[in-house]
Amino acid sequence: MVLTEKERKALEIQEFRYSIIAEMVNPYLQWGEIKQLIKEKAMREYIIPYSTRRTISEACIKKWYLKFKKYGKPALLRKPRADAGKTKVFSEKEQEAL
Repeated sequence: MVLTEKERKALEIQEFRYSIIAEMVNPYLQWGEIKQLIKEKAMREYIIPYSTRRTISEACIKKWYLKFKKYGKPALLRKPRADAGKTKVFSEKEQEAL
């Protein structure tokens, strides 16, 4: 199976996100231990694929963890923007006129 560039990037981001939370999905960890891991991981710097940022917030890590616990690894895929392909500069009327 040949992946498009967009699919390859999405999978790379998914794998990065999983690498951040993988340690936390251990079923023997208590919630307090998971919270501590989240805090520690938020203090680190990372090379984040396709991003200039170097840190990840506690809220973001917690969100990834909870999504993974509820929906599995597919939940770590980046969601397409709801406003993709829509301009923010012109109203619909203005766009139609153009």
